[in-house]
This record gives sequence, C-alpha cells and structure tokens, in this order.
Amino acid sequence: MPILRHIDFNPPDWGEFGGAPPRVDRAHYQAVLADRPRAFWPLDDAPGTPLLRDAQRHGHDATAVGGVTSGAFAGPHIHDPGDCVDFSGGRLELATLASFGSQLSEGFTFACWLRTSITQSATLLSAVNPNLGTALVFQLNRTGLGNNLPGYIRLIIRDNNGRNLRADLDAAGAVIDNQWHHVAVSYDATTEEVAFYIDGASQSTNYEGQDAPIVTTDFTVPFAIGASSASNGFSNPFIGQLSHASLYDTPLTTSSIAAHTVAGTGPVSAALTQSETAAYPDSPGGPPLGLQGTLGTGNAGVYQSVSLPPSIESTYSRIVIATEALTTGSATMIRAVDTEERPLTWVRLANDQTLTLQTNNGPSTSVELPTSLPWHTIEIAIHASSSTAELRVDGWLAATLPTPAGVSTHRIDVGLMDCRDAAGIIDLDEWVTADTLIGPPVVASTGEFADDPTRWLILYNRNDPDSIAWVEAYRQARGVPLGNLYGVSTSNAEIVDSSTYDQLRAAIDARLAQGTLDQQLIGVLLGPGLPGLVDVDGDATRAWPVVAGLQTNTPATQLTDNPLGVDTPERPTTTNLNGRLLASRIDGDTALSKDLIARSLTVSTSSFDQSN
Repeated sequence: MPILRHIDFNPPDWGEFGGAPPRVDRAHYQAVLADRPRAFWPLDDAPGTPLLRDAQRHGHDATAVGGVTSGAFAGPHIHDPGDCVDFSGGRLELATLASFGSQLSEGFTFACWLRTSITQSATLLSAVNPNLGTALVFQLNRTGLGNNLPGYIRLIIRDNNGRNLRADLDAAGAVIDNQWHHVAVSYDATTEEVAFYIDGASQSTNYEGQDAPIVTTDFTVPFAIGASSASNGFSNPFIGQLSHASLYDTPLTTSSIAAHTVAGTGPVSAALTQSETAAYPDSPGGPPLGLQGTLGTGNAGVYQSVSLPPSIESTYSRIVIATEALTTGSATMIRAVDTEERPLTWVRLANDQTLTLQTNNGPSTSVELPTSLPWHTIEIAIHASSSTAELRVDGWLAATLPTPAGVSTHRIDVGLMDCRDAAGIIDLDEWVTADTLIGPPVVASTGEFADDPTRWLILYNRNDPDSIAWVEAYRQARGVPLGNLYGVSTSNAEIVDSSTYDQLRAAIDARLAQGTLDQQLIGVLLGPGLPGLVDVDGDATRAWPVVAGLQTNTPATQLTDNPLGVDTPERPTTTNLNGRLLASRIDGDTALSKDLIARSLTVSTSSFDQSN
C-alpha cells in the first residue's frame, strides 16, 4: 500500500511537522462554510486583487470597482490578520448573482463583519431595478420609510407587483462606533418575518408598512456590496471596512448566526500535546505515545496537516481515537480541504458519541460509536473521479456521500477544529494517509496456533447492546487487539433469510480486504447477537448453520452440503476449504457467553501448564 504519511506521534514523528506548534483553526471561516452559503467572500485576498474570490466556489467572485483596497487593515479575527477590505467610495459588483432573487422561495440571509463611523446612508447589499420597480436593499443609517437617521439599520424588499416589505432597527449607533461588529439580516419567506442581528444577538424588528404577500422575483441587475446598485448607477456608498461577507438562500437560525459571531474572535481553546496516556494500546510498534487534545469551551481549535500530491485520484486518511472524555459540545477531528482552504469533507464528533460525516454542499449522515469500546478507528476516503466520500468506523463502511464535483483534495487536517462549544479530552493516535484503503491498525501475529488472539477476527453485532458488551469482555479476557474486532450491522435473530446471510458474508469479505489482517487470520469467531442459521428455501427445519457457509464462503443459493455435517470424514481445515477461514460461534446470551470465556481460560491455563 503506498503510504503518503504514517504518523504515530512517537519521536521522531513529531519532528515531521518541522517542530512547529499546531496551526490555529480558522474557526469563523469553517463555521460559515458549514452552513452552506450561496456565496462566501472572506475578503482576505492579496492587496491589488481585482477579483475577490467566492470561497464557496459557486463562481460568484466579486469584482472590485473604484475605491476598494484589500489587505490594508487587520480584520476582526485574531488568527486571520489582514482579512478585510477597505471601502472609500467603491463597491464590489456581483454580476453572477443577477438571478438570485428568483431563488428565494425560502428566504435569505446576509451577514458580514464591519467597522465604520459613517453617519450618512450607507449600503451593505443591494439589487435595485427602477425599470421593474424591484428592490432588495440592506442599509445603515436609514429608516424603513427612507429617512436618514444615524444608527438605524433597514431592509427593503419590493417585488414587481409593487408590494413592499420595509423593516428597520434602531441600533442606537451600536454599529457606527469604528469598532468591529458582526451584522446580519434574515428574511423568512414563509412567515414574511425579518430578523436583525448585531454581534450574534437577535434584535427587535420594527415594520414600516408591509404588503402581503411579497413575491420574490428575478432581479435583472447585478447585486452589489458596498453601494446601492441600479440600472442607472450606484449610490449611498459604504465607507469603512468589511470582512467575511456571506449570502444564503435560506433564513439562518439564531444559533447559527451566534456561532458565526463567536467563532474566530476569542483565544485558542484547544491544545495538542504528546502523552503516554493518549497512546493507542495496540500500536504495531514504537514507544507508547499518542496525541492528546484538550478542549476548553471556546471557538478556535488546533490541528496538524499532511499535504497531498497533486491530482491524486483517491485519498484515504485514518485516525484512531478515544472519545469518552469529551464532556460537552462537538468538534471536527479530521477534514479534507482544497487549495483554497475550503473544507470538502469532514468528520465531527459530539459528546453523545455520535460521529457525523458531512460534505460541502452535500448531505450529512451520523452513526453512533459503541460506548463500551475504548478506542475507535475512523477512516475517510475521498474519490475525485466519482465525487464521493466514504466513512469507515472500526473497518465498517458507515456512509457514502457526494462531494463537490471536479475538486481535488489538497490537504488532510487532523486535530480539534471548529470546536465552538466543546470541552473535554479526545485522544488521537496512529494517523495514516494513503492512496488505498488502510483499515484498522493490525498487530502482527507471533504465534502459529489457534489460541493466538491475533489470528482471529471477532465479530459482534453493532445493533445489539449485549453483543457490544460481550465483545469488550472477550477482548479483555483474551487480549484481542482492537483491530481484530469487527462490528457488523445485521439482525440478531437466530434464523435469518438468504439476503441477510449474504450481507453478513459480504461484510466479512469487505473487512478482510482492508490492510493486512487477512494474511494472518486462521478463523472468524461469531459472538452472541449474530445469526446462527440461514433459511435458504423457506423451510426453517432445513436451515443451515451460518458458520458452515462462512467457512466455504458459499452464497446462500449454493448451500447444499454442510462441511461440518455428520458425513464429513474429518474436521475441515483451511486447506480443504480452499483457503477460506475457519468459523466458530460462541452461543447463548451475554451472561452465558461471558461464563464460557472464563471456563475456557481455566481450561487453557491447565492444558498448557508446563509444570505437569
């Protein structure tokens, strides 16, 4: 397997980071993108850049016209110096957003950071067409009725039928004090309600005339930031600095806007340190050291990175984690980003042991981690050609989601990121990035006999709490490496149909295809909570043992001879089973199965007592 980077956080692996401290997470940047804006302008472009990029990569780059200067002032985020644009009478034209108004069936949200002391009417966002009579205007120092009053904020929406929605807020000069403030406005098209926010806090809205219903329409002139746009020119320029402007085609929730406000403005609230207590117990080799991440409730996280070769087709990245000490909140532990720092795929852990895979502009899916197991293997895969992402948990394929098309992974980050409300500890170890499937860490076998715990794949049912409890008891009693445990999602019925059996067989094959575990296994052990028999023809009295079919890797439709039946002259071996693994089963409920473990240990100890 071509390994791009393997870091188990033991010396001298820490030195592979060049001895530099972990990077600080761009918390606000990630928080905005996590809510999937239609367009996002960080406004952190290099000085003299005429085209300011849309970091969401929807193609809505902004063209700087007139008095617009990048990089001249520090922005509001202490970890992103220079991330703002100074307006001195110019504007940003958004030509590709000309039809945005026709797509506001749910509403919209506009948010930005600003610093200004202007007292004249100043426009933050607009699209006005006098010929059609349509308008969408978000302004400072103006009332809903159009009077110039310092300290006011107003929103006007007018459709081409002449219906108007005018809303304003008396901010009492709170945003024109030449300090950085986060300002947002949202419009809910269903309820026709406007919400204003200052520094994350919802404000009281005053309506100055409201015609219902407002019909959103196609604005046929470009949007603009920093001036009132119209087919006959621009007016009411904003004077001051803007940073991190974003536009959404939905009304954001109060909690999302509050999170945007907090993210990136406070001190670093996470630390990554080496620790023996954070070490993965079944590390294939090397001194026992791991990476311990400590979180205090805050907003900025830290991470380490691995850069990838250009044009890589598939990227796999695996990390082993211990998570039970995460007491509150959630944090991103692993993510893939493109060349413009845009997250493509990320995995987020919550304190309820829920793991969520999410992709940019795509859906998300969550799985629950078995809480009785101390460590878990998390592996993500990003495939450029098929534009898909995969999440594997402890070797099990948990989810497959679409990713943005035509975008390749530039870097993999691992650590504690976007950890706005998280507190506690997460331990990380055994980080591997490769261009093929990796799988859980494997402890090499040193024995040659069936009593060697490294030579068995131990199956349990992820859907059965008793099965999960049993596998942890068995692991501790027998000293089984965590990488040899494999949870499958299947029925816990004693007798199952052919399709359920074939799904179980396919799941085992998929696990054996990962890494090198299959090269040392002698057998598969099925724990309690897994099926015992398969009904191949609808007659349960003729059901076949599941272990019999697994030994020969036989599909349900071909189960005709039982290799463990009474007519078999000798116990099957891997030789006369065409190299397939032996299969066995610990039967009974959890209590009985645990008793069998204890009894077998007693027998094993007596049998190998060298003093006799």
